[in-house]
Amino acid sequence: MKVKSHDDKRAMSLEEIDNHEWTHSKLSENSKNFISQFKISNIIEIEEKKIYIVHYPNNEDGIYKKHIKNPTIKQNQEMFSGINADIFIYGHTHTISINNKNNK
Repeated sequence: MKVKSHDDKRAMSLEEIDNHEWTHSKLSENSKNFISQFKISNIIEIEEKKIYIVHYPNNEDGIYKKHIKNPTIKQNQEMFSGINADIFIYGHTHTISINNKNNK
């Protein structure tokens, strides 16, 4: 399989890159401008609980951290170290995983 390096330096298949490029080509300039205004992450507070929401875990420099489809509590703690929140929600993997430790 041929691979090409993506912006985050992760190897992606040519098919995956073609899919990304096709998807991006279907967006209008208005849509691209709208999406570019999104925050990388957000913390909201509901009923005195801080909820951290992000598509993909990042380090403090904004560089992607390795994501894990079914992380352990320890791996979740490593992915979100340094973030002051009670609940962490992230996507990208398209799988459901729920961990709970110390009411977090």
